[in-house]
Amino acid sequence: MHTGDWWWETQNTLPEGSTVVPILCASDVTDLTNFSGDKKAWPIYLTIGNIKSSVRSKPTGHSLILQGLLPVPPKLGKNSLANSALRRQSQMALHRALGEIFQSIRECSQEGELIAFADGYERLCFPVLSGWIADQPEHSNLQNISTSSYPRCE
Repeated sequence: MHTGDWWWETQNTLPEGSTVVPILCASDVTDLTNFSGDKKAWPIYLTIGNIKSSVRSKPTGHSLILQGLLPVPPKLGKNSLANSALRRQSQMALHRALGEIFQSIRECSQEGELIAFADGYERLCFPVLSGWIADQPEHSNLQNISTSSYPRCE
């Protein structure tokens, strides 16, 4: 990740001597129960791009933290006007919950945070949400678009 143009362009917008901390999120709906109610949850994990990908991608690397666990609303029919209103309310609740989860990161990205590094120095760090790993239905839900529409590849 540190070899991309995005990283250098973002670094150049920050004060001299500060460091970009790319925030990477990952999520996937998971089943909590199979035989007693079909309950699901949506865990949201967080890691940072400054960690080498060989460490970040291993479960034994312990580089992912659970940032939030959101409930998944039950499936609704598509034809009812009431279901359409419930779907909108569910979408608004999701985005409000995500806003709460990422509030501290949003504040820190504005002001920066002094963090002690392994070399003994403190650096002013700016977290930036830089990626989200999810499947297509989750991306549609996060971006508040219809699940029947697909992104156009160029």
